[in-house]
Amino acid sequence: MKKILITGGAKRLGAALVEKFHEKGHQVCFFYNTSVLSASELEKKLLGTKAIHCNLRETNSIEEAYNQAENFFGLPDVLINNSGIFPPAKKVEDISEEDWDTAFDVNLKGHFFISKAYYTSLKLNNKRGRIINIASLGGVEIWDNKIQYNVSKSGLVTLTKAMARNMAPSVSVNCISPGSLDLSQASTYEDSPYISAERIPMLRHGNAQDIFEIVDFFANCTDYITGQNIIVDGGFNLI
Repeated sequence: MKKILITGGAKRLGAALVEKFHEKGHQVCFFYNTSVLSASELEKKLLGTKAIHCNLRETNSIEEAYNQAENFFGLPDVLINNSGIFPPAKKVEDISEEDWDTAFDVNLKGHFFISKAYYTSLKLNNKRGRIINIASLGGVEIWDNKIQYNVSKSGLVTLTKAMARNMAPSVSVNCISPGSLDLSQASTYEDSPYISAERIPMLRHGNAQDIFEIVDFFANCTDYITGQNIIVDGGFNLI
């Protein structure tokens, strides 16, 4: 049994990951911010899980939430940085400073500071752990009118490699970049696919199980695998 800490675990992919790790018998703690009702319902549904409020835009909130997680089940074996936002499409001239800062705070800054807290604790306790970042196909491709999303997710891919280099050997750090997901195929956690399945070589959208299998792989594989980014998109990036 592993101790799994998941950020952004109240809804959609994060909630599906919480449920799937719980089903496998692991101890799961997850962070949420604004999704109070969803977090409460998930915690009640999955007995033994723990929901903790955390605003990933604020380092004080991150530190407090991480300490609560350790108080709940000790040092995590795996940290999954799943939190993220997919902002509405905007042209360059319409992107505000707040638009930019929000995307970078949630999609990048928060991931670093929760990872820093985890890494620091591992070092203090002479333990080893794993970090898994959930990026996006948008981190390796450029999409129309999604500049702050593309750059923040690209930064997360680079952050994965930088942390893998600088946190070794205490932590193995890897990344997953999902393509278009239709989570309603595999669970009640719905997300809207943005492209037609006919445009994807595998002729379907991804689902929660597709992503979970790679997350589970990184959570259990040799720690000699580090600094990697696996694209899970049914081959869409090959077109």
